[in-house]
Amino acid sequence: MDLPDLFLFDLKIINDNLHQKYTGVSNQVILRNLEILNKRNKNVIIRIPLVPGITDTEENINDILSLLAELPNLRKVSLLPFHGMAESKYTRLQLPYKLSYLKEPDEKRNKEIKEIFTRAGFETRLGG
Repeated sequence: MDLPDLFLFDLKIINDNLHQKYTGVSNQVILRNLEILNKRNKNVIIRIPLVPGITDTEENINDILSLLAELPNLRKVSLLPFHGMAESKYTRLQLPYKLSYLKEPDEKRNKEIKEIFTRAGFETRLGG
């Protein structure tokens, strides 16, 4: 942990039940690791994938804001709008792509979320 000068930390869903539903695993270790990075005052960019109807919900955005409010050393956020580019990779690997039902993200909603984080005092970037 002492060697990297920057951590890119993906944070998807705070509600553990929903996190398990969509990712297949609990987020408890993920959240503990984030707390450790905060305590050690590491340079971290929180990356939040904005998946329509899953991670871009008002509840999840508020949950993320509440969590980050308790971690004052983490002030950089990168919002990553959903895209369907992975579908072709799944097809080539002959794996089922479970997100084909999702529509393209609402750019207006993505900009609203960016503004929410910016107003909350985060250095916020829309895109990778």
